[in-house]
Amino acid sequence: MRLPRWRGRPKPVSHGYDDALLIDVIIRKTAAIRDAARIDDTIPGEALLPTIAAIAGADGGSPLHVLDFGGAAGLHAFVAREAFPTRRFRWAVAETPPMATAASRFADDQLRFFI
Repeated sequence: MRLPRWRGRPKPVSHGYDDALLIDVIIRKTAAIRDAARIDDTIPGEALLPTIAAIAGADGGSPLHVLDFGGAAGLHAFVAREAFPTRRFRWAVAETPPMATAASRFADDQLRFFI
């Protein structure tokens, strides 16, 4: 069986990482996971927990400072909080301007977004 040849360039599905639709999906997904207030097999950030656990257990007295490059809307921060409810975090997410602006609705004393 022969595959058909593309005629011309394929058209992009989105305008890249700053696409408003993509940002909206990420924001809604993060809000749904945050509001579920539980960790189960459906949360993709769970894979990060062994790393956070090792660092979080090192010094329980002071907040754990995390610089999260490309951390979208803070999903990893929400997963960490759920996994370690007695641990304080100072989570800084560095993102593109549109994502940081949209995700700022999740900012609080433990989570901040930066461009």
